[in-house]
Amino acid sequence: MNFKGKMQRKSGITLISLVVTIIVLLILAGVTISALSGDNGILTRTQEAKEKTDKSSQRENDILLDTEYEMNEYLEGNEPIYAMLYNTNETMNKIIVNIDNENQKIENIETSEAIPAYELVIQRSSNVDESKILVAQYELNETNTENIAPEWFQDGNYIYIYKVNIKDRIHPKTTAYWFYKMHNLVKIEGLEKLDMSKCISIQAMFNECCSLKDLNMTNWNTDELTNMIQTFYNCASLEKIDISNFNTSKVNTMRSCFSYCTSLKSLELGKIDTSQNEDFSFMFQNLTNIEYLDLSNLNILRGEEFKGMFQNSINLKSIDGIYNWNILPNSNTSNMFLNCPVEIPEWYIQMLE
Repeated sequence: MNFKGKMQRKSGITLISLVVTIIVLLILAGVTISALSGDNGILTRTQEAKEKTDKSSQRENDILLDTEYEMNEYLEGNEPIYAMLYNTNETMNKIIVNIDNENQKIENIETSEAIPAYELVIQRSSNVDESKILVAQYELNETNTENIAPEWFQDGNYIYIYKVNIKDRIHPKTTAYWFYKMHNLVKIEGLEKLDMSKCISIQAMFNECCSLKDLNMTNWNTDELTNMIQTFYNCASLEKIDISNFNTSKVNTMRSCFSYCTSLKSLELGKIDTSQNEDFSFMFQNLTNIEYLDLSNLNILRGEEFKGMFQNSINLKSIDGIYNWNILPNSNTSNMFLNCPVEIPEWYIQMLE
C-alpha cells in the first residue's frame, strides 16, 4: 500500500509538473509573440527601422542631387532641362474645349477624331531613348522666371500629349503654363521630383487639363510662391485637390485658381495663408459638384477683387468662415454669390444697399 501510494503521489506530482510546464511554455510563447508583434514588437520596430532607412537614403540622395544642381548652377550658369516628346504608336480620341464666356459655361467634348498619343519626358540628360520614336526635343531653363508657355505649347504638340514623365529631380523657378491646355493628358508621373522651393509661379500650370484625374503635390515646398492664377482652371475630371501643405503666405493672386473644376467633391486648403492675396475673383467659380467649403483660415484683409468668387457653384450649400468677413468698402464684389444657394452673409447684403 505504501508503494502504491508513493506511485500515486509521484504520478500526481508529474502531472502537476506537466501542467506547470505547459503553462510556463504558453506564457513564454505569449511573451515571444508579444515581443515579435504589437505596436512595439520586434517585427514592427524592424519595419519602422527599414522605412526610416529608406527615407534617410532618399533624403541623402535628394541632398546629393541638390548639391550637384547648385554646383552645376555655380560653375556652368544656366543648365538646361531637356524635354523629349515621343510618339507611343497609339491613338486616342481628341478632346476639344468649348468656352462660352457670355453664359459662363465650358464644355469638354470627346470627339471621334483619332489623334496620335505622345509622351513628354522631362529629364536632366539630353540622351534620347532609342527604343521610342522621337518627335521633338525641347529645352527648359531652371532659372527662368517669366510666365511664358514652353515650346511644346508654342509648336502645337501639346494637344497630343497623354502622359508626362518627370524622370529627374529639377528645381524650376516657374512652372507657369507647363501643362497648359493639355486636354488629353491623363497622367503625370514624378510630380514629387519637382523641387518647388524656388518656384514663384504656377500660373495656369494645369489649366484645362480636363482629362487629368489625379494630382499628388503633398511634398511640394512652396515657400517662394507668389502667383496661383488659374492653376487648376477647368481640371474638370479631378474629384479632389489637396494643397493643405502649401505655404501661400507670399501669394498675391489666386484669381480663377479652382474655376470650373466641375467634378470636384473635396478641396483641402488646410491652414491656407492668404494674408498677401489681393485677388480672389472667380476663385471658386462653377464648382458645380461641391457642397461644402472650409474657408475658416482665409484672410481677406488685403483683398480688393472678389468678383464672381462663388458664381454658379450651384450645389454649394455651406461655407465655413465667410460670415465674419470684413471686406474693404471699395472692393469689387459683383456677382460674388450669383447662382450660389449658400446663405448670403449680412455684410454682403449691406454692401448692396
